[in-house]
Amino acid sequence: MLNANHYTVPRFKAHTKVITNMLSKTLFLASLRFALAAITVINSDPPNPQLKALSARYVIHNVDWVSIATISTLPFAKSYPFTNIKSMSDGPISQGTGIPYILMTGIDFSGKDLEV
Repeated sequence: MLNANHYTVPRFKAHTKVITNMLSKTLFLASLRFALAAITVINSDPPNPQLKALSARYVIHNVDWVSIATISTLPFAKSYPFTNIKSMSDGPISQGTGIPYILMTGIDFSGKDLEV
C-alpha cells in the first residue's frame, strides 16, 4: 500500500545547458549571416576549383541535404562514428548566401553529440 507521507514529487532538471548552447550557436550564426551579407547569390556555372571559398559556397547553395558525421556520445554507441542526413538551406532561393543553416534540436542524436 502506498503511504502518502512517503510519496515525493519527481523533480525534472531544466535543460538550461541545452538551451544556452542552442542560443549561443543561433546568435553566432545570425552574427555570421550579417557579417557576410555582401556575398551574392551563385546562380551561374561552377566556379574555378582553385577558388575554394567560392566553390564551397556554390556547393552549399546548390544542395538541399547534407550528411553530418560525429563521434557518438550516446551510451549504446559511445565512441563510434555516427552519420545523420539533414535538410540544409543557405537562405531563400533567390537570396542564398552560401552560409549553411541546419536546424536541429537537443533531442536529435547528432545534436546530442555536438553539445558535448
